[in-house]
Amino acid sequence: MFQIAIVEDEKEIALSLKEKVENVFLQQRKECELFLFGDGKDFIKSKNNYDLILLDINMPHSNGLEIANLIREENKDVIIIFVTSLMQYAIEGYKVRAFDFILKPVSDLSLRSVLERAIDYLTNKNATISITLNRNQIKIINIEELKYIEVIGHKLIFHCNKENYEIKGVLTSYTEELERHYFSLCNRCYLVNLKYVTEIDREYVLLNNEKLLLSRRRKVPFLNDLNAYLNRRCF
Repeated sequence: MFQIAIVEDEKEIALSLKEKVENVFLQQRKECELFLFGDGKDFIKSKNNYDLILLDINMPHSNGLEIANLIREENKDVIIIFVTSLMQYAIEGYKVRAFDFILKPVSDLSLRSVLERAIDYLTNKNATISITLNRNQIKIINIEELKYIEVIGHKLIFHCNKENYEIKGVLTSYTEELERHYFSLCNRCYLVNLKYVTEIDREYVLLNNEKLLLSRRRKVPFLNDLNAYLNRRCF
């Protein structure tokens, strides 16, 4: 269940936002728990570990940008969405890695568009896969930590941030599931997490200091997948 905070000093707007957010999550078949705060200072005192924060910028006793800076000191990954009529602060907002801005008065369409992207991000962030290392050991891998899967003969090597895991298997067992989480084949031997792609040249995909061969047949579909990922990436 996703934990969501709404920080808004105007009670009617806060209650309207709460209802709209609940409807979007219901439509997406995702569970959420919402917490309302009328002041940024009260929110900071709550010390809850939220997944998503809808934050007003212009509040009587606290500035939303200052609150966002305090949030980032404690949590680098939480989604912050500013709900405001003050778009002149947009540049400042992106300094605290705001996911997006929603203009007041909040329309159902604009809120739904932003929240659907946020739900997509959160779903991918929390997703896992399981692999069987041996008869008695199953490893749960957070998909965000998986850089790519490599095929060598009848073995699969799962290249993760901290450790690699080797099992017997075929890549097709994981391709369909991982493609939903923005993985793409750069050739028949590598299924790549597009999050880690740093550069593409004529024949290679670069993942920081790692270089994977990009086949001629897969180049166009791989670039299309990468563009789709970059268009939905939030921060």
